Amino acid sequence: MQQPDQDVSNQPIGESLRELGLLSDTQIRIILYEQQRSPGKRFGELLKAKGWVNQQTIDLLLLRQSRNRLLALLEKNQPNG
Repeated sequence: MQQPDQDVSNQPIGESLRELGLLSDTQIRIILYEQQRSPGKRFGELLKAKGWVNQQTIDLLLLRQSRNRLLALLEKNQPNG
């Protein structure tokens, strides 16, 4: 299982939710299939519509991903020593 502070900035939301124990591989495959059949629908929208993950969980995960991206960018741009 992934640690909460580990960088997940480029990880798909489904993978993050699976590692957190909130989604199964089967659920991810179902959502990916439905996403192919519904162009323009976001992964999180489909999860919420099925009732598998609530909006607050999606928002918190996306916030964590954004935070990790920002921290990585700031760390990359800091002068050495």
